[in-house]
Amino acid sequence: MLQRFSHIILAVLSIVSIFSSVERSASQAPTEIVVVGTVHSATEKYSVQDLVRILQRIKPDVILFEYPADMMTPEFEFKSVLKNSLEQQAVIEYVKRSGAKIRPSDIDGRKAFYERTNYFALQRQYNQELSAQIDKKGLGAEARKIFDSLDAADAGRDAIGQSDPLTINSFQADAAINAKQWLMNRGIPEIVRLTPGLKSGEAFWNASRAYWIRRNNEMVRNIKRLAAEFAGKRLVVLCGFEHRYYLRSHLYDWDEQPGYVVKEYWEY
Repeated sequence: MLQRFSHIILAVLSIVSIFSSVERSASQAPTEIVVVGTVHSATEKYSVQDLVRILQRIKPDVILFEYPADMMTPEFEFKSVLKNSLEQQAVIEYVKRSGAKIRPSDIDGRKAFYERTNYFALQRQYNQELSAQIDKKGLGAEARKIFDSLDAADAGRDAIGQSDPLTINSFQADAAINAKQWLMNRGIPEIVRLTPGLKSGEAFWNASRAYWIRRNNEMVRNIKRLAAEFAGKRLVVLCGFEHRYYLRSHLYDWDEQPGYVVKEYWEY
């Protein structure tokens, strides 16, 4: 009888040991971050259902959305739902089926910054001034060369934006957008410096470049913070495709192990 009882105890201990081992294995699972570049409104080649299928393929535990915290409720629901937002519609559909969590990952105060600086009105104004200089051949040879490169890069960006999700999330697209943003953020201030007729826009273009970098860096910090908060989980970062190259490249930390792995959606 005693021997039989001992066998039962050993069997129970063995089962407990197996469950403990499974728990340890689960807790040691790496945190996964998948950065998915999107378009904000559906196109012929990138629809809401395309993004839903990508989410179903990855099966994320958490979706990091390109919104600041003030555009979501304390319960992390959208304060307003936009019917023409590809990302919102796809996320709402996926979350309804899966129960995945949503968290904001954009810079705080984004809307307030744009309103305070009159950003979009000034952007239109200084773009018009640049167009006027081009129309009257007011750019010197060096400035014109920079503009032509930027114009070609913009056309490439537009073509990428009309492509399918796989193309938009490719290395080639990342490299093209990286080059385009470099020309935008460095090239336009240089054109302004070389063109006296554009001098009034110098402060705006420098501020625009600084805010783009600041915003992307804050998004990276938010992603890293949320990766630590949801350690061992799978996180999808949804972002406009022009942010993707920056986020992916800056999520790597060459000085120490970051505690997560960065993957592509087609790896699932």
